[in-house]
Amino acid sequence: MYNLRVSKQIKLKNTKKVVLVTKFFPPDFAATGQLLDELTKRLVSVYPIEFIIQTGMPSYAFKKEIKALRKTVHEKILINRSLFSKFFRDKSLLSRTLNGIIFSIEATFNLLCNLYMKYDLIIYTTEPPFLNFFAFLIHKINKKPYILIIYDLYPEIIIKNKILKKDNILIKIWNFMNKVSYSNACEIIVLSDSISKNFNKYNINVRKKINIIPSWCNHEKIIPREKSNNPLAQELGVQDTFNILYSGNQGKCHDLITLIDTAFILREIKNIRFIIIGDGVQNKTIKNLSHKYKLKNCLFLPFQEKDVLPYSLTLADLSIVSIASNSKGLVAPSKLYGHLSIAKPIAVICPRSSYLKNLVEDNQLGKWFKNGNSKGLSHFIKNLICDKNLSYKYSQNSRSYIIKNANFYDISEKYYSLIKKNL
Repeated sequence: MYNLRVSKQIKLKNTKKVVLVTKFFPPDFAATGQLLDELTKRLVSVYPIEFIIQTGMPSYAFKKEIKALRKTVHEKILINRSLFSKFFRDKSLLSRTLNGIIFSIEATFNLLCNLYMKYDLIIYTTEPPFLNFFAFLIHKINKKPYILIIYDLYPEIIIKNKILKKDNILIKIWNFMNKVSYSNACEIIVLSDSISKNFNKYNINVRKKINIIPSWCNHEKIIPREKSNNPLAQELGVQDTFNILYSGNQGKCHDLITLIDTAFILREIKNIRFIIIGDGVQNKTIKNLSHKYKLKNCLFLPFQEKDVLPYSLTLADLSIVSIASNSKGLVAPSKLYGHLSIAKPIAVICPRSSYLKNLVEDNQLGKWFKNGNSKGLSHFIKNLICDKNLSYKYSQNSRSYIIKNANFYDISEKYYSLIKKNL
């Protein structure tokens, strides 16, 4: 439960209290949690609101050594962590599902049973993906308005990845609960237009609540940096090589096989390195492929701490963003914006109809490649190495795009306008 004494410490006059429920929050490595950390700190520093973050104990990327206090206070932010969200080690789909259910039940208990904790609005994320079931339940009991942030579309992802079939009873129940939850939310935030189109199957009442707010990057912290001025590049010995970087989650919704196949094609070119940072269900697969192909041009690194990101991202001469062929319109990779902020070309691997293709091509940020087109990607890499002007053009366009369209300050204002509207 929340500590009453701690809650009073952050109580200020004329402020509104907002609860944010999300399983992942720093010091976890999950990008969504890190973005929400930046967002909430920005909002409380500028606007008359305070936050209570209901989150889990660090568990991302299966690192036991990440520690966090159960309750912490930062200015007008109280962070309350679930005791049992890490009950099972997140090594399998079943254990992650069970941990998510435990977290959701404990969060529900906290929000309903701590009568002394007054709050005006609740924001739920899709971390875990079925959290909106509990959002509706809480709303029916306490009548508090709530906003949903939809990062990934479930159960569609489960169906596309052939984990469960469309006519499975669990999928039918999930779809029904989504319908009820969406209908009762006061706002629904999605990260891209392609995700919003998936809401066309719902009634007009639900569709009117959709707000497209992309992810962002703090472009004042993640800035361009030459590898010669990057101590991490020097430590890894990649300051003089042409580096193709993939940084982030390696889940089923991402295409990493095309990237490994590209590394295989370019294996004989000595000054090229493929740097793959992160973890996920595909990590073992791509490492095994690299070992099988005897790829000496691949370097695998674990998730990096937040304060290392300005250095790890700027290892890149070319940044990779990918969506698996069966995940079109279901996910919106947040990693894109950090890559844009460092002013480097982007190579997008995704289906032809993905919003990422149009975004990259229309704004001349880099080039799009269909899933499996490793030959095309390898040719593009060779062109960038030979044509410095081409690389420079893409790099300048990338930095300009992030500042104009997805900078930290404009995005935070959009979030606050929705919060203020429903307080």
